[in-house]
Amino acid sequence: MPKANLDGGALSRNGYCGKSIEHMAYLLICRDLGQRAAEIQARLLALLDARSGAASRAGRHWLSDPDSPFGSRPNYATLFQPCRSVAGRLGALFAALLLAISGAVQAANINARSPSFADVSEAVASAAKGDTVIVPAGTVSWTKTLVINKPITLIGQTTVNYTNETANDQTIILDDVSRSVSPAAPIIHAIVTSGNMAVEPTAPLLQIKGFTFRVSLNTTTGAPNGAIMLAGTCPAVRISNCHFDRLYQSSIYTFGWIYGVMDNCLHTFTQRVLLGTMGMPTYNGYQYGDGSWAEAAHWGSYKFFFVENNVVHNVVKA
Repeated sequence: MPKANLDGGALSRNGYCGKSIEHMAYLLICRDLGQRAAEIQARLLALLDARSGAASRAGRHWLSDPDSPFGSRPNYATLFQPCRSVAGRLGALFAALLLAISGAVQAANINARSPSFADVSEAVASAAKGDTVIVPAGTVSWTKTLVINKPITLIGQTTVNYTNETANDQTIILDDVSRSVSPAAPIIHAIVTSGNMAVEPTAPLLQIKGFTFRVSLNTTTGAPNGAIMLAGTCPAVRISNCHFDRLYQSSIYTFGWIYGVMDNCLHTFTQRVLLGTMGMPTYNGYQYGDGSWAEAAHWGSYKFFFVENNVVHNVVKA
């Protein structure tokens, strides 16, 4: 089996470092992680560059997503500092190598058979931490709340064009969830405790994207907890490319200690409802939001739930 030639760029100036990379790449290929040598090279060097300066320049962008809504903000202290020595670069390389192995072995894509509640809930139940559940296009009615209790990515096929203020509705969930249960009628209830709230996240831990949540002709009763209800303790949640279409409830409700963002979503209102309620009742281990009020504002940090690049079409009749 030919060895991968990973000597190049800044690393080629040190023969030992280049040879070590070559040997590690060879071992990776022998372990059959499903990546070609060129892919390993690109991933390792990209991760190394991220840890030796690129991440510092990127500011608040989550590294795994080039379209992240987190742009540089003032008074922000970067998580990574440049490695100025060969030893530092080599140490960062080993960290990058471990990340590459971990990602290749652990993360999995799970395809739900259909957008029906039964098929999606089965796929979510089978997912492990860090997995992605992919939901196909289609229009279905959900009469129960989908509960997510682990940090995963849930992806439908709907997309939102922020510039044109339109949505391409593909994965459509009709809101027929019972109003008689508790908590009252969220379509998705994510209860996730994951991550370190004191450390700036580099990637979302929980993502929900690509869904159209649409009013049903069978349900005309309001509900207080939002189409998506977020609870638990998590520093990195992202809701994106969702269309909240004429619902009898608000789009989102955070209840717990949640940092993150809702971006690139379309909200079409025909009822007198709020876009969302952002609550932090269990912030920093306190109750009733006392922990949040007791701290400084943390301007310029990640310690917020942001709403960015959302479009609201308010067609409520007077």
